Amino acid sequence: SFPHRKGPIYNWTDKGLLRTKNIDLLEKTRRTKARHGRTPKREQPGKNISQRPKEVETRTTFGHWEMDTIQGKKSAEDPVILVLAERLTRYNLAFKITSKTPNAVSRVITKLKELTGDYFDEIFKTITPDNGSEFFEVANEVDQVYYADAYSPWQRGTNENNNRLLRRSITKGTSLQLFSEFDVEQANLRLNSYPRKILGGKSSLDRFEEEILKIIDPETLAV
Repeated sequence: SFPHRKGPIYNWTDKGLLRTKNIDLLEKTRRTKARHGRTPKREQPGKNISQRPKEVETRTTFGHWEMDTIQGKKSAEDPVILVLAERLTRYNLAFKITSKTPNAVSRVITKLKELTGDYFDEIFKTITPDNGSEFFEVANEVDQVYYADAYSPWQRGTNENNNRLLRRSITKGTSLQLFSEFDVEQANLRLNSYPRKILGGKSSLDRFEEEILKIIDPETLAV
C-alpha cells in the first residue's frame, strides 16, 4: 500500500501526469496488411544526442527526459509500455500502449500536451528517445528531441535503471496482455515512491513534486 497524501498537486494527479494513467489501450490501432518484399528503412529524423545541450549531461536542471519502450513478449500483437524518465528527479512515466508504433507513441505525446497545457515546454524541455522507429514521429511533435545512438543504452542511463526496477513487477518475456492498466500504474508508483540515496533519501515522486511546484502555481493544480 502507499501513503495517501493531500494537497493541490495531488488534485492534479487525477488529471493523469503524476499517477500516470494509462490512456492508450482504449484506442485500437488499425493493423495494415503485411507487405511482401523489403521495406526501405526510414531515416532517423531530428537531431542526434551529440547535439544535445551540455547542461542535460550535468543533471542540474529539471525537464530533460529519456524515452524508451518495455516489451513483455516479443510479438507484434502484444502491447508494450512506453516509459519516460526525467533525468534530475529520476521520476518515471509509464503508459501501456497498443503497439510499438509511431501512432501509439504520438497519442501519448498528445495526451501529455493536453494534460500540461502551456507548461509542456517547461516540463519537457528535451526528450532523448531510443532510436527505434516507434519514436520517429516524436521529433515532429516536440521541439527539442535528440536521438540516442544505436546499441548505446548507456546514453539513456535513467531509462535503463528505471526499466530494471519496473521489471521487478513486470517480468521480461511475459505477455503484457496479462497486466491490467492498474497493474502497470501500481508498479510504476512503487518505482516512484521508494526513497533513493542519490536523491538524499527522497523519492522520485517527492523530487518531481518539488520541481513541478517551481513551475506551476499550486492554485492552478487545484482547479
